[in-house]
Amino acid sequence: MALSILLDKERVSKSLFFITGLLVMYNSMQLYITWFIPLSFTMILTLLSSWLYMAYGKFLVTKKRFVASVLITFVFIYEGLMVYPIGVVSSLYLFSRLWFIILLIFSITDNLNCFLKLIINATALLIMLSLVFWVFFLIGIPLPHYSTVTNDYYNHTVYYFFLLNGDENQLVPRFAGLFLEPGHLGSTASMLLFLNGMTMRKWQNVVFLVATILSLSLAAYGLLIGSIALHIMVKTRGGYLKIIPYIITLVAIAVFFMEYKGGDNPVNQKILMRLVFEDGQMSGSNRTSGIFDRQYEKYLGTYDTILGMGRSARENTSTTGTLFGTASWKRYFFIHGYIGSALLLIFLFYYLYIFGSKSGFAFLLIYLICNMIRDYPIDELWLYLVLTALPSYRYGLLKN
Repeated sequence: MALSILLDKERVSKSLFFITGLLVMYNSMQLYITWFIPLSFTMILTLLSSWLYMAYGKFLVTKKRFVASVLITFVFIYEGLMVYPIGVVSSLYLFSRLWFIILLIFSITDNLNCFLKLIINATALLIMLSLVFWVFFLIGIPLPHYSTVTNDYYNHTVYYFFLLNGDENQLVPRFAGLFLEPGHLGSTASMLLFLNGMTMRKWQNVVFLVATILSLSLAAYGLLIGSIALHIMVKTRGGYLKIIPYIITLVAIAVFFMEYKGGDNPVNQKILMRLVFEDGQMSGSNRTSGIFDRQYEKYLGTYDTILGMGRSARENTSTTGTLFGTASWKRYFFIHGYIGSALLLIFLFYYLYIFGSKSGFAFLLIYLICNMIRDYPIDELWLYLVLTALPSYRYGLLKN
């Protein structure tokens, strides 16, 4: 009887911890389902679930995992000292995030793999639900909606099950699901597609692939193409030779869409035409603004590059702010400098050293490329994928 009660406590604490982690992940990129959940509630739930999980969960404490926990602590200490707003609440929130991550690092691999499966399944279900109502929208069924602005940047038409970002009048609007923008959806779906083995025999992967294609995101398409290439090289025999027909197929597809209807089609206009280089710059490169580029050039010639601009870079969030409309590795380096960037990279590569595998290395590469485009490396939606996937790959729990 006592054993049964103990097992129930373990199961309940683990379930609450993982569900809370899922909420924190979605909140980190402001999925619509989290808009009306107070940050204070998320923080309290994180602290409570972490405490229960620490009391009843299963952990594996090793020297290497301890070092990893110290390294990620340095990353968050830097965030608290240099980047985060100064205050008791913000400090407590930062601590709750760090505590959750440390508990993940010390969790047994079976639990990490279980959490990763929950992430894959839950996210696929949310996207699939959005796709159903997206089809209703495309065929003209009237749906209730309202308009709003988030982050002083995104103009949304909220259809409750999906968001539109000013694409209503276009022939083929870009699909964003519950995410703030199509690129967030497409990038996340591409990573989850890789983690779930790429095979179309799994319904989740069909959902991820369709969502990525409908996002019409240049960044997401690039990640998808790269993920498929890495999957071929890592998961199949003679993968390097199989890359050749893969490249030929890509070129054939590109030529088809460039010629189809004289180039007057969404794939050519929204993706291929943005790959054209003009004056040494890709025409579709919209990661940084002119204001940011000018400030960044000045920044490179100063000692501020050592520590980064920190929270001062975030002081002005209006349309005239330096960071407004900006997202790339340059933005991360502008805020964090050499030291902040180095701390993060040291943690990531040490974590790969602990849980090394070819598939793990391939996924970390995808994650880094993704964050070179969008610079959200410690946002939980993407960071937790690394924390759960690399150990799962290392011990053979993550397979096709």
